Amino acid sequence: MVAIIYVAAGMPYRSAWLPFTATRWYLTLKCGLPRDLMGFLSDVHERRGVLRQVAGLYQFRHVDLQRRLAGEPAHDTRQNSPDMGNEDPQPGV
Repeated sequence: MVAIIYVAAGMPYRSAWLPFTATRWYLTLKCGLPRDLMGFLSDVHERRGVLRQVAGLYQFRHVDLQRRLAGEPAHDTRQNSPDMGNEDPQPGV
């Protein structure tokens, strides 16, 4: 969709700014992406401490939070702990 708008406007692919901006606005309108994306990332990194910055990338500090937001079940570390009463699959070995 964004590429169609970009090509329809007659703009050559010389800069990444226009595709980035068009994609950002599309995601803002359709998917709820914050309008000020860089300000949002800066706030979440500096003030909230949820993200960490490695080189030019942002990463979640907590893998369980990342998995939950992605819709994956969080890894439960208690499943194989001795406190949970899990038995050895091969008793007597």
